Amino acid sequence: MAGDHGPDPDEVGPYRLLRRLGAGGMGTVHLGVDRAGRQVAVKLIRPDLARRPEFRDRLKREADSARRVARFCTAAVLDVDVTGDVPFLVTEFVDGPTLAESVRARGPLSHGELHQLAASMATALMAIHRAGIVHRDLKPGNIVLSRLGPKVIDFGIARALDTTSALTGEHPVGTPALMAPEQARGGVITSAADVFAWGGVLVYAGTGRYPFGSGPPAALLYRAANDHPVLDGFEDSLRPLVEEAMRKDPQERPSAEELYAQLLDLRMTETASPVGPPLAEVAALVEPVSTPSPTSLPTPVTILPRPDSAAADETVTVAAGTPPPYLTLPTMLSPDAVAQRPEAPGRGRSGSPAGPAKPGRRASSGAAASGTAAATGAAKSTGQARSTGAAGSTGVTGSTGVTGSAGAAGPAGPAAAAGRPHTSGKSRPSGESRPSGRARASGPRGLAGPRLLGVLAAVLAVAVAAVVLVVLGRGGEPAGTNTPEQVAGRALRLQDQDRPLARRLALAAYQLAPDAPATRRAMVGLFAADVDPLAVTLGSRLLSAAVRPDGRLLAAGTDTGTVELWDLTDGANPVHVDTVTGVGDWVYTVAFSPNGTTLAAGAGNGDVRLWDVTEPGRPRALATLTFHRDRVRSVAFSPDGATLASGGDDGQVALWDVADPGRPQRRWVADGATAGIRSVVFSPHGGLLAFGGDDGTVRLWDVVDPARPNPRPALRGSGRTVQSVVFSPDGSTIAAGGLDGSVRLWALTPSGTSELGSTPGGVGGVTSVGFGTDSGGGLLVSASEDAVVRLTDVSVATSPVPLTDLHGHTKAVNAALFVPGGRTIVSAGGDGSVRLWTVDPAALTGAACADPANLITEREWRDAFRTVPFAPPCR
Repeated sequence: MAGDHGPDPDEVGPYRLLRRLGAGGMGTVHLGVDRAGRQVAVKLIRPDLARRPEFRDRLKREADSARRVARFCTAAVLDVDVTGDVPFLVTEFVDGPTLAESVRARGPLSHGELHQLAASMATALMAIHRAGIVHRDLKPGNIVLSRLGPKVIDFGIARALDTTSALTGEHPVGTPALMAPEQARGGVITSAADVFAWGGVLVYAGTGRYPFGSGPPAALLYRAANDHPVLDGFEDSLRPLVEEAMRKDPQERPSAEELYAQLLDLRMTETASPVGPPLAEVAALVEPVSTPSPTSLPTPVTILPRPDSAAADETVTVAAGTPPPYLTLPTMLSPDAVAQRPEAPGRGRSGSPAGPAKPGRRASSGAAASGTAAATGAAKSTGQARSTGAAGSTGVTGSTGVTGSAGAAGPAGPAAAAGRPHTSGKSRPSGESRPSGRARASGPRGLAGPRLLGVLAAVLAVAVAAVVLVVLGRGGEPAGTNTPEQVAGRALRLQDQDRPLARRLALAAYQLAPDAPATRRAMVGLFAADVDPLAVTLGSRLLSAAVRPDGRLLAAGTDTGTVELWDLTDGANPVHVDTVTGVGDWVYTVAFSPNGTTLAAGAGNGDVRLWDVTEPGRPRALATLTFHRDRVRSVAFSPDGATLASGGDDGQVALWDVADPGRPQRRWVADGATAGIRSVVFSPHGGLLAFGGDDGTVRLWDVVDPARPNPRPALRGSGRTVQSVVFSPDGSTIAAGGLDGSVRLWALTPSGTSELGSTPGGVGGVTSVGFGTDSGGGLLVSASEDAVVRLTDVSVATSPVPLTDLHGHTKAVNAALFVPGGRTIVSAGGDGSVRLWTVDPAALTGAACADPANLITEREWRDAFRTVPFAPPCR
C-alpha cells in the first residue's frame, strides 16, 4: 500500500500490537491489547494522511463524536491519539468474519438470516444517527458477524477521509457499488445515504450481487445516480422496504427508526435453504466473550448439518441452552420460531405488533386472557402439563418446551398466564424433520397410546377450567362479588370493549375504596392520560434524570456536559436552581445518595463526578473517580449510602467506598462479563447488586461485604441488550427493560430466582424502568425509544396488565421514574424536555368528575355492586 509505515511497530501509546489484521483506505489495522490485557483493534494512520493537519483535526473530532454512539450492533470507538508521529485510532475488537467474507465463502444468506441482518443494521444506524453521525461507507466489509450478533464498524471515520479527499482532489470516500445518488454526484450527504447503503448491503447479502452490478467506479456511480437497482432473486417480503430505502430522492427514504418499525411488521416464509452451513454454525467458531464456569457448563448437543451442506459428513457440537452465537434479533421476526413458542408480548395471531396504543388505552387482551390463564392453571393443577406438550406442542423440550422448568415459556408458563395466544399447533413446512424427544411417538401406533391419552387429558382440563371460570374471577374471588376491588378489576378488563362504562366503574369503585391499591391502579389506567403533563424545556438533549429521596430536587444530565438542577417543592411550578458545569462529556447517568446530600454523575469520558448538593443553589465539587476506560452508563448508591457502584461500556463494574464522599476509595472492581454494562442497581436492603448489559443477561452479586462480592446465577432474557434494571420496593421482584422492546420480570426468593413473565415496553427498545411505591407497589413505569411513557399493573407479576400510554415527548424518552411517594412520574427525553405526569388518583378524580360522562347510573351501579346502596360519586 502506498505510504505504508514499513515494519509494523510493536506498540503505540499504551497498546501492544500482536499482529496485523488488514489494511484499508485509512491505514493498517492491528490486533492489540491494552495494559489490562483486553483485546482491541488499533488502526495506524497512513503517513501521507498523518502529514495533513486538517486530517488530524477532523479525525479527532469525528472519533470523539463516534465515542458517543450507543453500542447497539456497533463496535465502539475507545481511544484516539493524533499528537504522535503515528496517529492511531482504537476500537473494540470484534472477532468474526465480515459479511463480505461470509457471502464469498458460503453464498447468500437465507431469508431468515437476511431479516435478522436487516434489523441489526437498522438498529446500528439508529444509534449512529442519534449521535449526529453519518457512516458514509456502510458496506459488507464493515459489518462483522460476531458471536453476539452483526456489528457495524468504522462509522463516522469516513468523514475525516472525505474532507482530505476534497482537499486533494481524490475521489469521494465510499464504495461506488453502494453509494447513494447524492453521494455519487458530490452533493450533501445525510443519514439518508446510509439508508440507501442499507438497502444495497441487503441486496448483496441476499443475492451475492451488488444492486448496480459490477464494473469501473465511474460506471457504478452513473448507474447509482440514474438506474434502478436490480433486485432479481431478492427475498420478496423485504423487497418493498429495500425499494423505499433506495429511492433516488433522499427526502423520500425512510429513516433508520422507520426501517426498524416496518421490519417488525414483516412476515416471511423460508422458501429455500441457503448454500453452505447455517450462519449459526459459521459463527459458532468465534470465541465467546466469557467462558462459563465448569460448574455451569451446559450439556452438549450434536447438531447435524443440512443435507445440502458442502460438509455433509461433519457435525457441529454446541451447548444446549446457549443462545444462537450471532444474529440475535428477537425471534418475533422468525416465523419458524413463532410456530414453536408462545407469541411475543403485545402480538395477536396475525403476527403484527400491537404498537403503541392510543392515549389512555392499553394493548387488548380480551376476555380470553383470563380464560387462557385459568384453563392453563387448571391443566397444570391436574398434572397434565406433559400431556399438553404431547398433544399440542412442537415436541421441543428444554427452555421452550413444557417439560422444562416453571419459568419456561410453554403453555403452562407465564405466557399463558399473561393471556397471550399460542401458535404451537402450527404444522411444519413440508420436508422439515420433526424434533426428536419424548413428545414424539415412535410410529403411527404411538398416536393411539400416550398421545391420545394426552389429548383426552387436555380436553378434560379445559372442561374443568370452563367450570372454574364460571366460579372464579381474575383474583380468584367468587364472580359477581360487589367489592370495589373486583369492580376496579372488571373496569380494567372492560376498557377495550366499552371504555366509557369502564371509566364510570373505575371512578365509582375508587370513591368507595380510595385506599385500595386495585381501585387506585384502575383510576391511573383509565384517567392518567387525560391530564396533560407539566413540561419544562431545558434546550439540551436529556440523557438521564434522578430525583432526590425527599422528592424536592430533580437532577437531569445533558449532552452538553451539564447537570441541570430543579426545585420540585411546588410540583405545579418547578424552579431552575443551578447548572452544574465542567463534567467534561455527555452525562449518561445521575444518582442521589440516600440522605440527598451527594450527587453522582457518570460521563462519556469514563469519569464519575461527585458533588455536595446540601445547598442545591451552590453545588460543591467533591471528587472525580477515574477508572473506567469508556462511557459510564450507570451509577447507584447502596441504601446505607456508604458504597457507590458504577458500570460502563468497558464492561467493568466498580464499587467505591463513599462513606466520606470527599475522599472516595475504590473497594473492588471486576469484569461484569456482559460485554458492556448499561444499568447497575442495589436491592432495597443492600445485600444484592444487579446489573444488565449488552449480552442480554441480568447479573446478580451478593455484596453484603462490598470488598468481596460473590456472583449468583445470571438471569437470562431475550439475548438482546438490557438497558435498565430495577428492584421492586420490597425487593421481591426484578424488572429489566431492553432493546427487544419488552420488560421482563423475575421473582427473588431465599431459594433462588424464577422468571415471572414479560410485558410490552415499547417499540425500538425500553430505555428505563421503575416501580412506584403507591398502589401497593404494583405500578411499573417504562420509557422507550418510541417517545412514549407506559404504565403497567404488575400487582400479579405473572399476568402484567398494560394500563395506559402517556404521550407528549417528541423524541426518545431516556428516563422515567416515580417521584418518591409514587404520585408523580418524571420523564426526560431527547427532545430536551422534562415532563411531570400526575398519577395521583385523588388529583385525577377532579378531572374525571368534571365530565358528566364519567358518572355511573343507578342501573350500572346495581349491576356492578349488587347489594351496596347507590352512592353517586363526585358529590
